[in-house]
Amino acid sequence: LTGNWAANGRSCTSYEHRMEMELFYVDNISFKLDFKIFFKTIETVIKTVENYIKNTMVSRAEISHTKSNKCQNHT
Repeated sequence: LTGNWAANGRSCTSYEHRMEMELFYVDNISFKLDFKIFFKTIETVIKTVENYIKNTMVSRAEISHTKSNKCQNHT
C-alpha cells in the first residue's frame, strides 16, 4: 500500500532518487523499516490533508473578501 518513495517525497523526487530509496529498502528490508515507512506515510497523508484544508479555507476567505469588497464599491 505504501513504499519508501511514497513516504519520503513522492512527486518531489527524481526517478534516480526514487530508485535509490527502493534499492535501500530491498537491501535493508525489515519489520522495523516497514513500520517506519507505514507511520511516515500516515504522517505525510495527515500533513497533506491539513495543507489542503488550510489552502481551501484561505481560498474561500479570499473569495468571500473579494465579493464583499466588490459590493462595497458599488454602494
